[in-house]
Amino acid sequence: WYMGMCSGKTLELSAGLEGNGIVLPGPSRRREGAKVELFFDLTVRGMAGERPDEVAVATEVPAATEVPACVAAHDVQEQQEPPAEVKHIVAKTLDEDVSEHIGIPVECFEQPVAGPAAEDPRVYLVRTSEAVRNGLEEFMASTRSRPSGTRLTVVAAYRNENSVLWRRYQRSKAALMEAFIGPHRTATAEALHAGGQKFQFLGEYNPKINESPMWHATPRLAAAGGICTRGFDINFAGSAHATAWGHGFYFAQHVDVSDGYTGEGWRADSGEWVKVMLLCRVLCGNVSELARMPSPEDKERFTADCLGPGGVFGAKSTHHCLLGGLFAYVCAHCDQVYPNYVILYR
Repeated sequence: WYMGMCSGKTLELSAGLEGNGIVLPGPSRRREGAKVELFFDLTVRGMAGERPDEVAVATEVPAATEVPACVAAHDVQEQQEPPAEVKHIVAKTLDEDVSEHIGIPVECFEQPVAGPAAEDPRVYLVRTSEAVRNGLEEFMASTRSRPSGTRLTVVAAYRNENSVLWRRYQRSKAALMEAFIGPHRTATAEALHAGGQKFQFLGEYNPKINESPMWHATPRLAAAGGICTRGFDINFAGSAHATAWGHGFYFAQHVDVSDGYTGEGWRADSGEWVKVMLLCRVLCGNVSELARMPSPEDKERFTADCLGPGGVFGAKSTHHCLLGGLFAYVCAHCDQVYPNYVILYR
């Protein structure tokens, strides 16, 4: 039989968390390290007349309990796939860490977190299929600045489903459709076009407004969590690296450029070191190219020109993106970017 406890109180296992008066901490408190500790114990008692070997066998087989549908589905998937114990251990640990720092995997959590600290908007990260994970790895390889460079390995990937950020991005996209946009092609857009069906999972991009998939790396998992939940925040622009080309959000068309900004990476509970990369949708619009680093005055002017009159991004903006040194794409408005995928790689 099973026994559970929380904060010194014996749990009624059939009542669930709510029935036992347990409230999970909200996203903000989880980022601060708040946790709910549940303790369970299993006692196996042999019936009179059982042989010692029968009792031994019984201790090896856990009692039948009701499990969540997501766990059951995961067990079925493991039975169908070839044995790969290490891979499953790593994936489970990454899911837990990603859930804590970035979002809630939709396959295991179908309700928003309840409680006084749950002020963040509802956001889900959905773990991608193996085919999409392989496709993202291939897309990374296709967007290296040097084809002979080191190939990066994707350990896990998650699709960000944030309806609030998506609606804001779509409004900016519609506003940009009213502007006259000059042609500009990024390496990621070229790779997407050349890949054809291979990269179809990334969806449609509008070349008329220079909409392009772009890379953005971060050295901290918590930073990726903030971006996926609330979008890019201009108040944090330049907090990890200098704003050499302007005050805004930095993206790269070559994956190895972004890879250089991830630092040493992050150590998962499994002991494996992984790095964090975001693949974003970016509305580049009219791109202004700079060969030299701008002065502080030029940076301020760039920001104002990109934001447009009254800070409204769209057709009236002088330009929408700056390309510094042919490698750094700088955007000044948070709504012209949507964080589409979170990629954990090595």
